[in-house]
Amino acid sequence: MLLRWTARLSALAMLGAVLFLLLVGLQADHARRVASGPVQTAIHPEGGPRIVLVIRTDEAALPVPSATRTPTRTPSRTPTASKTPTPSRTATATPTFTPSATAAPTLTITPSPTLSETPTPIPPTFTASPRPQAHVVQPGDTLNRIAQLYGVSLDDLARANNLFDYNQIMAGQTLVIPAPLTPASAPQIAFMPSSTPMPSPTPSATSSPASTFAARALALAPEQPTVGAPLWIPVPEGARETPVAAAAALAADITVNGIPLTDIVVMPDGVRANVRAIFESGQAQGRNAHAFSRLGDSTIENPLFLARFDSGPYQLGPYAYLQGVIDYYRGSFGRQGVGVRRGLHTWNVFDPMWADRAACAPGEHMLDCELRVHNPAVLLIKLGSNDVGVPDTTARSLRQIVQYCIERGIVPILSTKADRFEGQDNINNTLVRQIAAEYNVPLWDFDLLAATLPGRGISGDGVHLTTFYAHDWSLPEAYRSGYGLSNLTALMALDQVMRAALGIH
Repeated sequence: MLLRWTARLSALAMLGAVLFLLLVGLQADHARRVASGPVQTAIHPEGGPRIVLVIRTDEAALPVPSATRTPTRTPSRTPTASKTPTPSRTATATPTFTPSATAAPTLTITPSPTLSETPTPIPPTFTASPRPQAHVVQPGDTLNRIAQLYGVSLDDLARANNLFDYNQIMAGQTLVIPAPLTPASAPQIAFMPSSTPMPSPTPSATSSPASTFAARALALAPEQPTVGAPLWIPVPEGARETPVAAAAALAADITVNGIPLTDIVVMPDGVRANVRAIFESGQAQGRNAHAFSRLGDSTIENPLFLARFDSGPYQLGPYAYLQGVIDYYRGSFGRQGVGVRRGLHTWNVFDPMWADRAACAPGEHMLDCELRVHNPAVLLIKLGSNDVGVPDTTARSLRQIVQYCIERGIVPILSTKADRFEGQDNINNTLVRQIAAEYNVPLWDFDLLAATLPGRGISGDGVHLTTFYAHDWSLPEAYRSGYGLSNLTALMALDQVMRAALGIH
């Protein structure tokens, strides 16, 4: 009997415990629902134990909604009438945070630190350059062929070996081959537009005392000139006006150091007629009648050769009539162009390796490049100082240059030189004279005039001319220096070609 009541009491105790747990769960659920108020009190239903939950929700200090905090609260406990002590229970409340619109957390933006005006230097990175190669010069080698063999420019090869003259290499000599340019370090080449006719400049009526000379001279050459018509050419103030019909007599009257102009600038009637024909062909092809170019070596480099006639100052002295040709070709005197290179041989002219990389297109030789860039009607050619011991090659190359000019309507003016660098037989000057006569083109025979100068007008290196910085032909020194007579007689050659091209006989 006692065991039966004991079992019943145990069952009732277990039932009470279950009910108590259910009540605690309901209380916790109720606490979660009402926890949004600042203070909430939960009363156990049906007069059960009273549990007071104090939940403080200081919304200003709440974390962002994504953070969930589960506070643990220990409720106070009121003992029941049961003699069996009831173990304390811990109610866990999990509040749901609903931020108020008026108490929303404030987003604080912290500005990024300002960069210093002085950037922190980045340590440089170095790329190892390819190790230079070496080449032993073999008999028959030229600097140009060696440059082509290794794919480097002629200038870079000469610079790497401290060569001023491209011809000063000997069999057995060891040359350093520089590394070729990489695409990143190679200079960018600006390509000019294809050759198109260039407009002729209009001379200003107030530019100089002879400023109208060029314009009037061009007007004196109509498309169909009348043979024998009296034409007059104006000259600068102070000079006598001379009928164009007497131009040949005028040339015969002019002398330089006792030598007649007709011997210095050799242009008999047949040459004058051919100059006229070449010029007209060039005009049909779009050549610029007011432009001339140069082709040669360092003996016709700027600033010593012709450049002063564009920039000034200069004084023509007794040859004031030459102001007309200066006005006519203005803009070409100060321009060296791409046809002038130190150490140039006649056979290098059509070799693209000798063309200026900064101005010429890949594969373009210097004459094609100069024609495209400047479009001249006249080409002043002074070559031969660097051609030694190969007269046949010199003659063949020079003929090729002259033929190139004639086919393109460019009047070639061939010049002899003062030096005897190839030997005392003066073979190169002899070839120049022969080819000029063969093609009926103008000859500027400076070699003849050089014989009147001290030391042939040559400086100590045996090739370059003695200087004349004054450019004042009213001074006696002008007629004792190489460049003094070279500049003066080059003007005379251009003047005679201009007259012939314009039909002034």
